[in-house]
This record gives sequence, structure tokens and C-alpha cells, in this order.
Amino acid sequence: MPKKSTDTTPAKLRPYISHGMDVSYRDGDTEAISDCPWCGGENKFSIKITTGQCRCLKPSCDFSGNEYSFIGKLMEVSHEATDWKDYEELAESRKLEPDTLMTWGVCKSVINGQWLVPAHTPNSKSKHPKAYRYNKGKLWATSGHKHAVHGLDLYNKKKGSLFICEGPWDAMALWETLRKCKEGDDGLTPTANRKENLLTGCSVIAMPGCNVFPASWAKLAEGKTVFLMYDSDHPKTNKETNKKQTAVGYAAMKRVTGILSSQKDKPAEIHYLKWGRRGFDPKLDDGTDVRDYINPNGKPVDDVPTYKLNQLQSLLSKTVPVPEKWLKAEVEKADGLDTLTCTSYEQLITSWRVALRWSDGLDKALSVMLASIASTRAVGDQLWIKVIGPASCGKSTLCEALSVSKKYTLAKSTIKGFHSGFKTDADGKEDHSLISKISGKTLIVKDGDTLLQAGNLGEILSQARDLYDGVSRSHYNNSIDREYNAIRMTWLLCGTSSLRSIDQSELGERFLDCVIMEGIDDREEDKILWHVAKQAAANLGLEADEQTKNQYNSKLREAMQLTGGYVDYLRDNAIESLVKVGVSTNVLRACINLGKFVAYTRARPSSRQEETAEREFGARLVTQLLRLAVCLAFVLNKSRVDDEVLHRVKQVAFDTARGRTLSIIEHLHENNEKGCSKGNVGVGASLNETETDKLLKFLKKIKAVKFIPEQIGRKKVVKWKLTNRLYRLYSTVSEL
Repeated sequence: MPKKSTDTTPAKLRPYISHGMDVSYRDGDTEAISDCPWCGGENKFSIKITTGQCRCLKPSCDFSGNEYSFIGKLMEVSHEATDWKDYEELAESRKLEPDTLMTWGVCKSVINGQWLVPAHTPNSKSKHPKAYRYNKGKLWATSGHKHAVHGLDLYNKKKGSLFICEGPWDAMALWETLRKCKEGDDGLTPTANRKENLLTGCSVIAMPGCNVFPASWAKLAEGKTVFLMYDSDHPKTNKETNKKQTAVGYAAMKRVTGILSSQKDKPAEIHYLKWGRRGFDPKLDDGTDVRDYINPNGKPVDDVPTYKLNQLQSLLSKTVPVPEKWLKAEVEKADGLDTLTCTSYEQLITSWRVALRWSDGLDKALSVMLASIASTRAVGDQLWIKVIGPASCGKSTLCEALSVSKKYTLAKSTIKGFHSGFKTDADGKEDHSLISKISGKTLIVKDGDTLLQAGNLGEILSQARDLYDGVSRSHYNNSIDREYNAIRMTWLLCGTSSLRSIDQSELGERFLDCVIMEGIDDREEDKILWHVAKQAAANLGLEADEQTKNQYNSKLREAMQLTGGYVDYLRDNAIESLVKVGVSTNVLRACINLGKFVAYTRARPSSRQEETAEREFGARLVTQLLRLAVCLAFVLNKSRVDDEVLHRVKQVAFDTARGRTLSIIEHLHENNEKGCSKGNVGVGASLNETETDKLLKFLKKIKAVKFIPEQIGRKKVVKWKLTNRLYRLYSTVSEL
């Protein structure tokens, strides 16, 4: 069977492959096959592609479970099989003791020989550990799995102190040194008594990285004296802004303090490892950590145990209470509106149904906008959305709600450009451009129609195309040159149907369209106006002041705050969760067909030349639609792309396809058996004769339509039809 690479492997197979399983399957298979790692049965280990459920088909083995029990079994078997000499080699490399590695559960994989370091997720229902692979000097999480805490199986909630380290090797070094000493009259003294050492009153855990600390882990520190023991990182210079950044380890401890102190049940005290005045020690190498500091690191030391105790004493003396200004809730605010925690799409929509006259169009629009936001940091073609609807249909309200998350969005009423050569300092290092503010965020423009009036619209769109590709450059007469690389952003451009005039299909359109409502339905308008009238009457009893939170009634304010909270939840968990969304081969085919169909319908005759006629290649559209499908599943709290998700993707595809070309294709498809005259096509698609003639000639050149001469009596009549390929394609996507 052909072997699949991890780049295209279904999500549920990736955890197995990342741990060395040689998995094989064919397109269309429901199960993948591998050799059993436990009994060695050749091609006896079966994995369901959509669920990740696994089992050994050999009766004598009879193992069954899922990706988590597989890893639990792998850790158990590997721990028993790891040789003491292997522990000694790793201990020497990591400057630790073999016994420490064994106690912390480190083991050598029986599948591929890589070292495995266990971790656990607080409050996880599964008793099985997570497994990090130690390879080429780095720790790698299991593909598709969330990060977890190292040392949690040794954690004791009854102990009053908690050390939080940056990385498991630091935690192990601190742990093994703490358990070998006690507090004496003259400082730390050695001890072999396991009941009297410093470890009896504290626990030591490790984060998998300095930027990983979800708020849900804060409960581990409840009521404790916490010591944050992150690295002494030297400040780096931002290549884009040329500014010195805060030392990474120092900034991480500040952020974690904000998270811990914002909880209802806070730590009793929070201390941090103050390496130096600016958060690092310039005399130490960049990245010096707890393990480096405690160990001799090649220095000639006669008595290593005594040296380690002295270094630990020095290290602990550097821990001081965090500054008072750090002790505040890390709550993102948007002009006075705080985010409210929200992790459920159903909870979010329930609040909106109470706040507004909710519609299917608003529901579709909100889910698609959230999907775009969730996709921001994921590698691949970016997901930019034009949200289209008539005035007062709710677009602006949704934009304001999403903008409550200041952490991940940047709202603008309109924009005049992405670059800025404005100079306030002599060397021009201060960057006033919009680009410097939107990297890693979603740009929300709620009044996109004003963009059409911009005299430099072409320049703005040119800059946008560069940003879509992640790179942008500008040069100014005042000697300022700016270059931006690796820009990741998403863009929500909202407005009326006039936005369709921003037609860059010939240059490769970057936006997908999402239509809230194409026209105004009388009955729906009456229902909305009734709701608006009642709300307006109720609002007369409310007093507005300078605070933003008092500009909205309580129901709408809550819906907006929950939306901001849901944005934070999606972005905080996107990278770990998106890879777990199941995508079937049927979904892949559907996205391919929809992308190709939109490529046909979005095609237009060139306004620049008439020599050649071509449509865009469908690759970007297929990628965007598949990206939308996966992100929508995540937004809707689904584990796979199901029929509901695919229906929303189809709606966006047809919204993007709307226009004169689609009108012609729909009319011809309906009458394809007998064909249509040119005049009939024009009437059916609401086009004049000149427009009809130009579009039909263009569509014929791109092989979308064909004409067949018919002899009716003495008169020859030309009948237009769809090509067989496009007829089948339209029939297929219409039935999705």
C-alpha cells in the first residue's frame, strides 16, 4: 500500500505516525494498517481513519483503544523496556541523574528509539499521559494533541508551594536538587532524609514552553505560594520594527502572573525569578535556565553536590515578589467592554437570539467571520471574507461584537492604506503603519463601502495582495524604507453589495463572499422592525454616558462580550484543535468541485486586453474553501466536517460566485436540453444585448459554454448550451 506523508495524512492518523508507526492506506479506505508495536503482528494493527480508534487483529494480542490509550500503552511498555545504560547516557547529556529521569517517567520508545517525556492535562478525564518526543535537542508534542503539564503526576495539591519552570529538564534539575537539601542555620545543607528535604513542602511542574499557559491550568496554583522560574533570555531586536523587545522569559512570567491573579481562586503569593534589573542577567549566556545555573557546566568543581546546593541557594535568593502592577486580571477590553468567557457556539447564539431578531443570514455570517479569525495563525492561504448585506442588516453590530477581543482583532471604520512613511523621530524607527498593528490579528473594516471612494483604491488593493502573500515593502522620499515579512493576518471587509465592484478576479481575487441577505424580504423586514421598535421604546429608559458598556442594553452587551470571549477561546485553541477536525474524502471532493465552480463563475472578460481569455486557476479557492470548512467545524464545536458545515461552505461558495456569469450559467443549466438563443440568455440573466454578446464570447473561450447551429426551416438559429464539463460540475455542486 502507498505510504502517506504527514503533510496530507488525515488528522486521526498523525498521532500514530508522529510516534514512528509505519501506517499505510489508500484513498477511500476507512482503515489504515500497520504492524502491531506490541505483538509484532505484520499488518495486524488497524486504525480507523475518521475516529482514530485502533486495535490489533491478532487474537493473542487483542489490544484496542484510541490514540490516547495507544500512547499510554506506548509509555508503559517503553518504560519497562528502557535499559539503565540508556538512562545513564541521557542523564549525562541532560546533566541530570538517571533516577530522576525514571521517576519523571522519561523512557525510550520501543517503536523508534526516541526519548519520550510524559505530561498530563489538568482535569483530563483520560488517565493516559501525553507524550512529548525528545529529538534533535528539542521536545515535540504529539501531532494534533494539546500541550500538557510536565511533572503533574508528582504534583501534590496539599503542598503549600509550587515551582513552575520553563521546560521539563529545568523542573527535573530543580526537583532533584530540592530533595537533597534542607534549610539549616547557615543556609541550605545536604540531607538524605526524604521526609525533611525542601521537596516535602513543595511541588515542581513545568510548562512545555514559555508561551504556553492556558487559564484553565491556573487552578494548580490555587492558594499556594508560586515561584515562576523562567529563563534568562536576552532582549531581541524586532526585525520589522527594529525595536528592542522585552526579554521573552521575563515577559512570559509577567503574562502568567496576570493569568494567575485574574482567577477567582488566586495563589496566596506569586514570586518570580529576577535574573537582573531588566529581567535578565547580561553576564550569563542568552537563554541560561535553572538547569544551567545549578550545574557546573564544564567548570572544574571539586565537590559537585556542594556546588549545586550553593547555586540553588543563590537561585532562590533571586526570587522576589512580583511587582504590584503585575497583579491585575489579564482581561482584554474594548473601549470599556470586557470579554466574557465563552467556549460554546450554542451558548453564543442563544445570547444573540435574545439580543436581536436573529436570522439564518446573521448566523451564517457570524460563523464564517469567526472561522476567518480562527484561521489567522494556521499555515496556508489566508481566509479573507467580504461580508455583504443591505444597510441596517446587522453587519456593524457583529463587527463591534468581534472587536471586543482587542487581543486578536483590530477594528477600523475604513482604511486609507496599509503603509505609512510618517516620521516623528529623527531616524524614523517608530512605525506608524497599519501593518505594524495587524500582524497576527484580524483586521475588521465595518464600512467597506467608503473604501470604494478612495482615490488610491488600486494602491490599497495592491498592498493587500502583497500582505496576503505575507510580504510587503515600501519606500518613501524621506529616506524611510520598510520591509515586512511573514505577516499573518485575516481581513473582514463589511459593506453593501457595492463591494462586489472590487473585482480583482483577473489578478487573483483574495476574498470569499458571505451574504447576510441579498435583498429585503417584506415579511422578514416587518419582523425585524417590530423587534427594533420594541427595543427602541425600552432603551428610552436607559441613560447613556461616556462609558461604552452603557451604550448598549444589557442583553446586547452580554452577547457582544460573549462574542469577544469566544474569539479569545478560538484563537487560544485554534492551532491545537484545527488539526483534530476530521475531513473525509467526500469533503475534499466537494471543496475541489466548489472551488473549480467558483473559478468559472468569477471569471470576467479582461478590462485590460482582449487577446486572451482565461479564468483563474482553482487552487487558491479550493484551499480557502477547505480551510473554511475545517475552521467552521471548529467554530461550531464539531469534531469533523459534517453536512451542516458543508452546507455553510456551499453557501459561501455560491455567495462568492454571484454575478452575471452565474446568472448565465444558471439560466443555461435550466434550459440546457434544448439550448437558448442569445436573446433568451440576455432576458434570463437580465443583461442587455451588448453585455450578453461579450460574456457569451468570453465564456466560450474559457470552455464554459458552447453554441450549436440549428436549422429551423430555411433559417439557421444558434443555440447556446453549457459545455458537458460545466453542466456536470454545476449539477454536482447544486446537490451538495
